[in-house]
Amino acid sequence: MINRLFKKSQPSDGDYLPDKHAMSLDATNLRYLICGILAVMLAVMLTAAQQGCTIAPREVVVPGQASFSGTSQNSGMLGLEPVSGSEIISGGARSNYNALVGVYGAKYLPPLRPDDGITGFTNGTYLLDKSHLFAYLQMCVWHRNGR
Repeated sequence: MINRLFKKSQPSDGDYLPDKHAMSLDATNLRYLICGILAVMLAVMLTAAQQGCTIAPREVVVPGQASFSGTSQNSGMLGLEPVSGSEIISGGARSNYNALVGVYGAKYLPPLRPDDGITGFTNGTYLLDKSHLFAYLQMCVWHRNGR
C-alpha cells in the first residue's frame, strides 16, 4: 500500500526523486482512507455509547438493629425450637409474614398462602418451619429494598 501512495521514478541522472504526482491519492487509496476514518469514528461512538449504558446498582438497605415486637427488640423472632429447628415467632411476626405472603407469595413455586408453614405453639406464639423461615426472611429483604 505504501508503494501505491508514494510512486517514485528514477531520473536519468541517477538520483532517486519522487514523482510530481507521488502524493496524489487514487480512488482505491481514497476508499481505504475513508474506511479507516469511519472505523475510528465508529469505535469512538461505540465506546462513548457503552459508557452511557451502564446500569447503576440498586442501593441495598441493611437494617442497623432489630425492630421492636411489643416492648422487646427481637423482630418477633423469639428463638429456635431445638428438636425441629423451626423458629418460634410472635403473633406480630405471624401477621407480618402473612402480609408479605399476600404481596410476594406468588413468586414462589408452589405459591405461598397465608399461614403456610406456621403451626400454633404455646403462649400465643407460633412455629415457622425452616423452609418458610427462609422465604419469610427473603420477602423481608425484598420489601425493605422496595422490590
